[in-house]
This record gives sequence, C-alpha cells and structure tokens, in this order.
Amino acid sequence: MMFKIETGVAIPPMTRGGRETMYPFKEMAIGDSFYVPLRGSPIKTIFRLQNSILGSARRRRYPGKQFSTRAEGEGVRCWRIK
Repeated sequence: MMFKIETGVAIPPMTRGGRETMYPFKEMAIGDSFYVPLRGSPIKTIFRLQNSILGSARRRRYPGKQFSTRAEGEGVRCWRIK
C-alpha cells in the first residue's frame, strides 16, 4: 500500500490520549505528511497506530529526521518535522 505525501497540512495541537517500510519516510521533506486511515477501528486503535508509525520511523533510523503524528478524522497523519 502506498500513502500520498502531502505538503502544507498544519500540525494540530497535541492532545493526550529488516523489510522495507510501508511508509514513505525516506522521501519526505520537512513539512510533508501522509495520512493512514483506521478503516473503522475503535478509537483506542488510533494510539496504537500512532505508536506503530513512529516506531517504524525509529526502527528505520533515518539520521537527522524527526516525525510527529496526530489523530485526524478516522485515521492518523504523520509529519516530518526535522
């Protein structure tokens, strides 16, 4: 599955609550983002999906790159912030 990289999507305020990655971290520039839909999963799954995306970014160890996620609608959006 491929995710569309988008530019110009603002990051909303934070709320509490070995193989190739499926996410496009390598191709992202600062300010780019991609959206991952939940496909009807319960709200608790948003937290797990956010952790999965960020964990994938950390496991891939992209030097000098940092990412942030936020729940958005019925899914999660991930931004490259550094």
